Amino acid sequence: MTIPEIAQAIKDRRYNLVLHQQDVADKAGITINLVRRIESGRYNYNINTLLPVLKALDLQISIAEIPKPTSNNSPEYIDFEEINPSTFE
Repeated sequence: MTIPEIAQAIKDRRYNLVLHQQDVADKAGITINLVRRIESGRYNYNINTLLPVLKALDLQISIAEIPKPTSNNSPEYIDFEEINPSTFE
């Protein structure tokens, strides 16, 4: 997810809960200006700022491994285990 996507998810959740930005700020223990900046999607916040906002909205972060491309011919995919070190000697 990108920062703008996270911002939109936060804003959507707030709307669904019928909360104002001030409500979220109060529940998260931050300023309304910070809530506005987070929801704008243009503010590069850290995890310590994000977690209280998510908790205030009953949201959580899920971490998952990014899947490898299915094709070994993909230019983004390099399998370093298949490279023979003697090739570079």
